Amino acid sequence: MGPSFVSDTNRQPGSGEVAMSHVTQTAGLAVQNFVSAAVGIAVAVAPVRGFARSRTPSAGPTGR
Repeated sequence: MGPSFVSDTNRQPGSGEVAMSHVTQTAGLAVQNFVSAAVGIAVAVAPVRGFARSRTPSAGPTGR
């Protein structure tokens, strides 16, 4: 079969691995893993804070 021009399946596997060293790949993956975990924790904490605030009585419309 010929190459698919829609999904670009004619690219060879691992073509991007040649451009970066192992140290660069490891550093990039470490940053990505850290950011992914941080975003997951932030998304998990946001509803908890929202529910806690909705149950706390406020002193009027200003919320002070």
